[in-house]
Amino acid sequence: VRDRVIFKRMVLDGVAWAKEVATMKWANASAIVRAHNDFRKMKKVTSESGNLSHAADMATQCYEIMKSRPDIISGYFIKGKHKFSDYNLISGHRS
Repeated sequence: VRDRVIFKRMVLDGVAWAKEVATMKWANASAIVRAHNDFRKMKKVTSESGNLSHAADMATQCYEIMKSRPDIISGYFIKGKHKFSDYNLISGHRS
């Protein structure tokens, strides 16, 4: 499940990068590339150090954080939630 989430995230980042290049927003495109490079470096260093349990723990924590956040894109376009107050984030209740 975690690998699917990371794959989807990288695909979406690739689409975002293409959009930024097409609109000639070079700073944003560069930031996306730097984020990918940093992720790969972190993954490589973690696997070389043999501390794979640490990498798994970090990935699990990231997945749990992403899973606990509201899906703003589908909320905006499908559910019609156009304000952050529509998400009830303060009470901890997700709709």
